[in-house]
Amino acid sequence: MLMGFLGCLGAIYEIRCLLGLYFTCLLLIVIAQVVAGALIYFQKETVSDVTSSSSVLDFIEWCSNDVFLKANPEVSVPSPCTRK
Repeated sequence: MLMGFLGCLGAIYEIRCLLGLYFTCLLLIVIAQVVAGALIYFQKETVSDVTSSSSVLDFIEWCSNDVFLKANPEVSVPSPCTRK
């Protein structure tokens, strides 16, 4: 939100410093996203191990709990019998 405000303010009043700061921050965000994507791509096995850990499976089981589903009716959990 602050980034958008800085960009708008810099563009409206033509303040080069704010526009430069806005561009630099956007560039850093894009670089961070590319690096994160590359790390995830090249570390597929590690990501696979983490997502198949018991804590993730416990979370999935907790989300399919009847109490959770009654409290959050908008959540639908597919039945294991219907998976392909």
